[in-house]
Amino acid sequence: MSAIAGIVMLDGSAVSADSIDSMLARLKHCGPDAQRHAVSENAAFMQALLATTPEALDETQPWADPATGCVVVCDSRLDNREALAGSLGLANRAIDSIGDAELIFAAHQKWGNACVEHLLGDFTFAIWNPHTRQLFCARDQLGVRPFYFHHIENRIFAFATTSHALSVLLDKPVALDEGRLADAMTDQLEGHDCSSTFFRDIKRLPPAHTLVLERSDLSSPYRYWQPLQNPPSPFPETEKQWLDQLEALFVEAVHCRLRSHLPISAMLSGGLDSSAVVALACEKLKQEQKPDLATFSAVSSDANCAETKAIRMMQAAFTAKSTEIDPEKSPDLLKTIAAQWPQLDEPFEAFNTLVHAQYMKAHQANARIMLDGIDADGLLTEAAFLQDLARSGQWRRVWRESRASVRFWGPDAKLGHFLRPLVSEFLIPQPVRRFVRRLRGKLRPPSNLEQSLISPEFAQQVGLATRYQTLEGNAAGVRHSNENGQQAYSVMAGSYSANAIERYHRVASLYGIEPRHPFLDQRLVEFCAWLPLELRLRDGYPKWALRQIMSHHLPREIAWRRGKEHLGWLFNKVLWQQSGTVLTSQSLHPLLQHAVLGTVQTQYRQLNNLESLKAVNESHVEHLLKLAAVNFWLNEQT
Repeated sequence: MSAIAGIVMLDGSAVSADSIDSMLARLKHCGPDAQRHAVSENAAFMQALLATTPEALDETQPWADPATGCVVVCDSRLDNREALAGSLGLANRAIDSIGDAELIFAAHQKWGNACVEHLLGDFTFAIWNPHTRQLFCARDQLGVRPFYFHHIENRIFAFATTSHALSVLLDKPVALDEGRLADAMTDQLEGHDCSSTFFRDIKRLPPAHTLVLERSDLSSPYRYWQPLQNPPSPFPETEKQWLDQLEALFVEAVHCRLRSHLPISAMLSGGLDSSAVVALACEKLKQEQKPDLATFSAVSSDANCAETKAIRMMQAAFTAKSTEIDPEKSPDLLKTIAAQWPQLDEPFEAFNTLVHAQYMKAHQANARIMLDGIDADGLLTEAAFLQDLARSGQWRRVWRESRASVRFWGPDAKLGHFLRPLVSEFLIPQPVRRFVRRLRGKLRPPSNLEQSLISPEFAQQVGLATRYQTLEGNAAGVRHSNENGQQAYSVMAGSYSANAIERYHRVASLYGIEPRHPFLDQRLVEFCAWLPLELRLRDGYPKWALRQIMSHHLPREIAWRRGKEHLGWLFNKVLWQQSGTVLTSQSLHPLLQHAVLGTVQTQYRQLNNLESLKAVNESHVEHLLKLAAVNFWLNEQT
C-alpha cells in the first residue's frame, strides 16, 4: 500500500512546488520508503512508497512511458500479474522486473478504459496523456484502495489517497459538509453513501468506478463491475460442488495475499473469520518454509473471556509469533492513541480503539503487511433467508432455524427477534409496512443520549431522516436471477461495506501498514453472491459453508464456536478512563455548540472518568468518544 496524488491545472498554469511538497508531506506516513514526484507541463503526479511486493522494490513512480510520454501513478497489488504479462506480450521478461504501473499502462493501451475489467487485486491508479490532455482514473472493485478527488471547473482537478492531502488545496476557510458531521455523531450513518466526505469540495470515487478528465471536462463516475455479473461456470449442482469450489477460492484468496519479500502479519481474534485466514496462512508459510506468521490479538484479563480463550486455542494449534494486547495493562498505548486523534483523516476511525491498538503494536514490531478477516459477515450474509422459507410455506423449518439461532447467539437472544419480521411480513399489508417505514424515518433520530448526540434542530437542518432513508437504500443487498432461475444475493456493493473498508485502511496507513483482505477477493465475492442462502445459514450457524470447509483446518471449537463476543467496548472504556481528561480538555467547537444536545455538552465538559456517569454502559462511552473525536477533528481543521 503506497499513497498517490496528482494535480492538473485546468487553467493552464503551472503546479506550484509548495502544493507538491505539502501533499507529499501529508502522504509520508502512508509511504515511508520514498516520496517522489514528476511534473508534466501543467500537471504533477506524486507517490509515497510502501514497498510490500518484489516488483515495487525496483519500480520508480510516477512512471513515464518512453514512447508516448504518458505518466502512470498507482497504488496496487495485482494478483494476476503473470496472466496479464502473457496477454500483453511481456511474458519474455522476468515478472518481478515489471512494475505494476507498466502493466496497467500496457493493459490500458490494449483494452482502453475497459482495462480495469482485466485487473485482479487491489488498486487505484491514474494515467495521464499529455498530448490529448486526458486523465483516466480508476478504483478497484471492492474499494480496498481509496481515491479522493477535488475539482473546480476550469481551474483545477486533483486526486489523492487521502482527503487530508487534498485539503491543502482548498480555499480558506474550508467548506465543511455538515451532513457528514451528523453522520459521525449518529448510529450507522457512516455508510450513508460512497462519495461524500467531511469537505464539500472533496469527493470519493466509489469502488468499482472509473473517472475521466478530458481537457477541462470531468465525466460522471462510471461503474464497471458489480458482484452479481459473473455467475460460477460451470455452475455447481450439488452441495459438495459448492463447498469444494468455495474452499478452493478461499484458499487461493489467502495464498495470493502472502506474496511479498517481507514477513506477513495477521489480525487474530477468537472468531471464525480471522482464525480461518490465520490457519490457511500458517499452513502455506510452513509449507514454503517462510518466516512464521506474526499475529496481533486483543485479549482481556477476565479469566472467563470466551474471546481470549479462543485466541489461546488458536495460538496452541498453529506456529505463529503471537502478540497480545490487554487494554487494562496498556495505559500508555491507549494514551498514545488518543494523542494521535488530531492527525486522523476523518473522525470515524477515532473510536476504533481496538484496531488502532493492534496496528500500533504491529508498527512497533516493524510489521508492514496485515491480513484481516473483516467483511466475511457481509460476504456470507443470510439476508432474508427466513422470509424466503416462510414465503415458500416452510414454516416448520423457519421455527427450527429461529430456535437454533437463539441457541447460537446465547441467553441474550430472543426468539421474537427472529420471528417478528416474519409475522409483520405476512400479517401486515405491504402498503401499511411502507407507510410505517416512512413515518419512522420522519421521526428519526430520537433525542436521548442512548441513541443520538445531535439536537433536533441540527437534525432537521441536515435532513437526517432523509439520510437514514438513503442509507437504507444504499446498504440494501442486490438480488438477481439468471436465465435458469438460479438466485444470487450480495451486499458487497453497498455503501456500508465500502465505508468500513476505508476506515480500516485509514487506520492502517496511519502506521505505515498495508492491510490485505482475503474475504474481499473479487473471485470469492462473485462466487459467494451465488452461494445458496441455505448454505449460509444452517442449524442456527451463520456462515455455515465457511465453517464446514474450515472444519479440517481449524480446531472444532473454533470452527463451530457459538456467539460473537467482541472486546472493542472494553478498549473504548479503558481509553476513556485513561484519557478522559485529555479528551474533554478542548473547548467545544462553535459548530458543535449548535449541533449537539445541551445535556450531552454538559456531560462532555464535566466528564473526566466513567465513574461520574450514573449508568456506565457501552452507549455512553461510544457516544462521548464520537463527540470527542469530532471536536478534535473540527478544531484541527480550523
